[in-house]
Amino acid sequence: MPKMPTTRLEPASGEPGSAPPLGVACALMLAAALVLGFAYNAASPLGVRAHAVAGRGPAPTPVRPGGSPPALYENETAAITVESSAGSAPIAAPPVPAQPSEPVVMPSTGTLTWPETRKLLAEQKILLVDARAAVYFATEHIPGAVSLPADSAPAALLAFAEKYPRDQAIVIYCGSAQCPLANKLAGILKDQLTFTNLREMPGGFVEYRQSEAQAAKGAPQ
Repeated sequence: MPKMPTTRLEPASGEPGSAPPLGVACALMLAAALVLGFAYNAASPLGVRAHAVAGRGPAPTPVRPGGSPPALYENETAAITVESSAGSAPIAAPPVPAQPSEPVVMPSTGTLTWPETRKLLAEQKILLVDARAAVYFATEHIPGAVSLPADSAPAALLAFAEKYPRDQAIVIYCGSAQCPLANKLAGILKDQLTFTNLREMPGGFVEYRQSEAQAAKGAPQ
């Protein structure tokens, strides 16, 4: 059978009901989108304003009800408002040890017994110093005492002098009534380091042990 020729039919551009060319349709849609965009930008409070872009200046700083504007720190990309909270408490400073209004007055005698020393120590009125060698202090000492051997190096003596005021009430003890170390240390603290409120407990650690043993048995001291 002979093949019939195929004829392609195309609508004429001027016929009613035919679609406009593609380029014309895109142009119409773009124009409509621009019109809608400008209308929304003008109506919206978030829209971009032409004068703000042209001036390139910062936006006006809002004023709080109190009348003073908040502190403003800004760069080219961001603006951050920093305000201090009204109820925040200041950072507390480290506590400073209170100094006594007047020096502690110890008994006028140059020496103290352990019962007298114990009372002052319990009331936190004195600094009790052990003048024995550090090895004896480490083995056993009167509770609450600090170690300052009479043969301490000058650096240790100076460190002690820097730590306590010169009118600090100090009671010094050593091993027993036969031990000269308490008297030796008292002389160093008084003559070389100018401490002024010193006493000795001559009975020393032996008197402390005996007195505490009697107290444990209920014997009068």
